[in-house]
Amino acid sequence: MLCSCGGEKAESAVSERVAAVGTEESIFLPREYYELEENERLLYLDITRGAENFDELISVTASNDKDSLLKVYTMIIRLDPRLLLLDEKYRYTEDENGNITSIRPRYLVDTDYGRQMRERLALTADTVLSGLSDDMSGLERALYIHDSVAILCSYTDGFMADSVYGALVRGECRCQGYSKGFAYLCCAAGIPAGVTDGSADGAEHMWSYFVIDGETLYTDVTRDDMGERIGRGYFALTEEEISSMGYHEQGLDEQDG
Repeated sequence: MLCSCGGEKAESAVSERVAAVGTEESIFLPREYYELEENERLLYLDITRGAENFDELISVTASNDKDSLLKVYTMIIRLDPRLLLLDEKYRYTEDENGNITSIRPRYLVDTDYGRQMRERLALTADTVLSGLSDDMSGLERALYIHDSVAILCSYTDGFMADSVYGALVRGECRCQGYSKGFAYLCCAAGIPAGVTDGSADGAEHMWSYFVIDGETLYTDVTRDDMGERIGRGYFALTEEEISSMGYHEQGLDEQDG
């Protein structure tokens, strides 16, 4: 339900705002975004757009209670590769009906340093993607990105190890960094992609998916990084193939807790 506007008019306004997502922005949205209610989708956009600008106060434009806020915020932290500097902790204000009116996010670094980090990330991404050529097929482009991430990264803990920055700039990351690095570069190259949170062989894990000619394929760069050489046994797997290898995707409801 929407708060101040009321009725069909308010619902229409939310639909228009959600539909107005640009192509450049929409390619980075995780597929779980489309499982949200429309008011939650708008909340997602409010938060991500505000956090991209390092806003200290983010105004909320549709009705959402604190449970919806937790669900959406958790999704952003876990699945959106762009928001590398958004901390999981935040504060919020609500009206007398329990609807969130504004959010005060917390960032991992100050604004000036954060902008410098994003510039370094953009430069690194541009350098990697400069190796793509127009005669490559979509699958060849994805494979080039897969190999590039494996070359750049070493599996280790460290500063930003769960982020695209840790993967692409520092070259030190865990599975989250590998997965987000791959997804980030694919999206930047015009290939719809995202990360999948779940388990592999019973252990918590994250891997990536990408879409070529309407088909969703999966890749696990973490397992294909073999140090001295790059494996490709976990590249471009179908859902059936990756499921048969012991991977289990965590659904949206499971992520809510």
